[in-house]
Parts: sequence; structure tokens; C-alpha cells
Amino acid sequence: MRRIGWLGAAVACIAVVFVAVTPGASLASPDKIDHCGSSAPCPRGAMGMAFDKTHNEIVVFGGASTNFPTLQDTWVYDVTGTNAGKWTLKTKSGLSWPCSRHSTRMVWDVQNSQIVMFGGNAGHDCTNAVNGVLGDTWVWDGGMGTWTPLCTGCSPGTSEPTARASEALSWDGNHNYVVLFGGTSCSPSPCGDTWSWDGTIWTQRCLVTPFPCTTTDSTEPSARSASAMAYSSVRNEVILHGGTASGGIVDSTWEWPDPSNTDHWKSLMVGSPPARTVARMAYDENSSQLLMFGGCTSSCTQLGGDFVTPTVNDTFWLGATGIWMQMTNVPSLLTPRCCVGLAYATTSPFTSLGNTPGIFLFGGEDSSGTKLGDMWFWYWNGSPNWCQVMSPTNCV
Repeated sequence: MRRIGWLGAAVACIAVVFVAVTPGASLASPDKIDHCGSSAPCPRGAMGMAFDKTHNEIVVFGGASTNFPTLQDTWVYDVTGTNAGKWTLKTKSGLSWPCSRHSTRMVWDVQNSQIVMFGGNAGHDCTNAVNGVLGDTWVWDGGMGTWTPLCTGCSPGTSEPTARASEALSWDGNHNYVVLFGGTSCSPSPCGDTWSWDGTIWTQRCLVTPFPCTTTDSTEPSARSASAMAYSSVRNEVILHGGTASGGIVDSTWEWPDPSNTDHWKSLMVGSPPARTVARMAYDENSSQLLMFGGCTSSCTQLGGDFVTPTVNDTFWLGATGIWMQMTNVPSLLTPRCCVGLAYATTSPFTSLGNTPGIFLFGGEDSSGTKLGDMWFWYWNGSPNWCQVMSPTNCV
């Protein structure tokens, strides 16, 4: 395994201010963390983002913007209907709303038809943070426009993952559960545990012999944060790549589960992309390709949570063969960045493209620390293509 050392690495967690609200929820604060943007989300990075297949809308929660270190707003982007191609800010309802955070992860739970969000770096309004990070589980109901906390009585490390940020989170269609791996809890070493979520309970995986799973990057992934991870249905497995380990960023690719040992990982090193951290993955069901974009590949300096510098804009995809391929015609306007939102949608509002399905990219942060608010769309028409979203129905 190849590692690339950090230069001036520093982990920065956001301070927590205790206020009298229901644990895990928060009130709107004077600095407008409850929303940022008018007709669309303000530029931001390290937000949670996933596609709600029931309601045909991309959901974005929180992140960090230029003026606000953490946000707690929820935006939806419709891909069909009268509001297709437009953003809508969802109104907070009562106290059942996640507190502000960045470096969180969200995923669509196919089995239970809801979006799941876990953890993240806590904002100052959070009352349930542990060393600046969160360990709460939330689900989004797109029909009601509400967040609901689950596993509220669970025990960290026993019946739920410990608090963390920058974990990897993916749907696992092989087992019909959500899988979580790694992350950071603002301690010198990242996490190396694997958990599954079935819609009701968390279960720690990888607890068969050896106990627990070894984390040397030879038989199991080493402990790491900020890995890219997504489920490939054509391969019927979850793919994990890269991330930040104790010794630097790593280049290994892993698949879950190992076909010969269903509670373990298996190395998938054929043609693995260069080491990177804070990249993002999403699976294009239309073309059966797994997309990985951006992050940092060398001389990476961690700025806190998901944010790193310098950044790249390279694009890789992985098909049924298990061999990574690199896209050579990435548009120059799709600037290098980390911490983007990336989500596949089963259709698109772009009439010029025949409403083809594809993967939406939103926001991120560039190497100068500037938060971005542009939107891009990756689609397959015999070969991979990026286009920039210019209007509700136009992508060029």
C-alpha cells in the first residue's frame, strides 16, 4: 500500500456551546445557521447529499459555507414535475431537526425508503457532541418534509457507532442494509470499525475471527477517515477507496463483503487510482458505472473535517470488470475541489439530454478555501460526459 505523508496536518474541531434544547436538535440561532441562500443553497462544502427515489428529489443538509462554519438547512432539488430543476428550502418544523454540522454523510436506504444521515462535525448549537463530533442517526421523510431522530437510546460503541465525522456511508444491496466504515473522532487515530443499519438498529460487523478485524491494510482496510464509498449493483458489492490513515493518505480499494467471508472486506487492487482523500463516489444505475470524483491526492494538508488542500478534479469510473478507468476530458470549468455533494438521480430535468439519468455534483471547496455553489451533471451516452447545469432544463 502506498501512503503520501501530510504537510502541516492539523485537525480542527468546532467548539460546542451548550444551550437548553432537546438533545440532538437545535433552535435557529442569530447567525442564520438555519439557512444560507435564497433561491438555491449558498456555496458550501462537506454537506450531506442523497437522492430521494420516492419523491424524485436530491436532498442537501448542512455543510460549511464561507460565512458560516456550519449550517443546518435542508434543501431539495426536484428532477421531475412542475418544480423540476429548481431548489426549495424546507422549513424547519418544531425541535425535531438535526443541529448544524459539516463532514456528515447521507445515503438512500432502499429497504426502508428513506434517507439516513449519521454524525458529522458539530456546530456550536449542538448539545450532544462528543469532542466536537456527533453520533446521532436521523432519517428524512420527503413526503412530510421532516427529520426524525432514531436510535436515541442506543449505547455508543455497543449498539451504535461512536460519535465521528468524515465516515464512509453507503447502501449495501447485497445485504439490504446501510453500511458505515471508519471516520474520525478528533483523536490522533481514525476509526476502523464497520457497522450496518437496518432501519431500526445498528450492528457492528467484522467481529468474527480475527477479533476484531485487523486493520493493517493487508487483510482489512486500515483505520481511516474521509474515504469514498458506494454500492455497485453490477458487482453486487460496496466499493471503498482511499482516505486518511494515521500515516497519510492511502490508495487501496476494498470491496464489501469478501465473497468467501461475508463479514469481512476483500482487497481490490487492480488498477487502483492514486492515493486520495475526501473524494466522493456515486453509482450510475443507468450505465452500471461507479463514479469517483475529486479530493486531494498529494501533499495534502487537513484544514478541519473534510476540508483539505490542494484539490484535484480527476474523474474515475469502475464497471463490472473491477478495473478503474480515468476520464480524460474533464471540463476546465469543473475546477479542482474536495468535499462535494454527489448523488445519482433516476431521471433529470434536462430536455436537451432526453431527461437521461445521471449523477449530480454540487458545491465543494477549492484549493484556496473558496466554497463553491455550482452544479454539474455526469451522464453516460456510450462514454462518460460532464455538463454544467445552467438553467432548470439546460445542461451544457
